[in-house]
Amino acid sequence: DYGRERASQFGPRKAQKWSWCIAMIGEVQPTLEPSRPDLEPVPADTLGILRREFRFVRAMSASTPAMRVLLGANLLMFLNVAIVATVVSSSLGEEIPYGIIVLLGAKNGVAIDQGEYWRFGTSMFLHVNGLHLLVNGYALLILGQLLERLFGTRRFLVLYFLAGFSGAVATYLFMPQNSVGASGAIFGLLGAAVVFGLRY
Repeated sequence: DYGRERASQFGPRKAQKWSWCIAMIGEVQPTLEPSRPDLEPVPADTLGILRREFRFVRAMSASTPAMRVLLGANLLMFLNVAIVATVVSSSLGEEIPYGIIVLLGAKNGVAIDQGEYWRFGTSMFLHVNGLHLLVNGYALLILGQLLERLFGTRRFLVLYFLAGFSGAVATYLFMPQNSVGASGAIFGLLGAAVVFGLRY
């Protein structure tokens, strides 16, 4: 079953701890340690704590497909912009020509006023240069893995896109300059992580 399978994936010491943890919360019997009839029964409140700890450990070992897809989407959009910029202008330079980014979906107040509301979404996946992408990508990697495991894939995606969309709308309302980047979504993830840490 699940407990025995997880225990077999670790070394002897970790497998022993995993097996006993599962056994104590009533999931399976220990497989790597002989039974101890001389031990007193574990109190009910302790069992509840162990169950929650076990669920937390299991959640922290889950995969994070949404975070990987988002990272890949940001990278693909950057490469797409770089290719288009290279074709349009013979020299790419240190930064991608901003006119290309605006053309491909940056947040532009004038364009949005004319009905191009899709820019609120596309601007989240565009970046000015490699450093911009690297910083946001690293932040997404760290925060994304944590929060997708804590909240689940669906809630994580809702949080990411809601924060990113809200950030784009805020810059549209209060900052007339063009803007791109996943910073709004990243700050939303950071805020969620802080709130979770303070509350739990």
